[in-house]
Amino acid sequence: MDPHYVHAFVVKLWLERREVEEARPEWRGRIDHILSGKRIYFRNVAGIVPFIRAFLESTESAPPTDQENDI
Repeated sequence: MDPHYVHAFVVKLWLERREVEEARPEWRGRIDHILSGKRIYFRNVAGIVPFIRAFLESTESAPPTDQENDI
């Protein structure tokens, strides 16, 4: 498997209390791209998508080898 066509991410989510009394806690998170070391923090899980998409779009497209088709 060619590492130039593989991406690994770690997503961490946590529930954070709000300072406003009786306000519902909010889910917060962080996503790391393992190979580049880039990291973002987000307050909405939808923030994960643009981060991952940027890496996928920057990867040169090439047909995967037979090994890469294995799941």
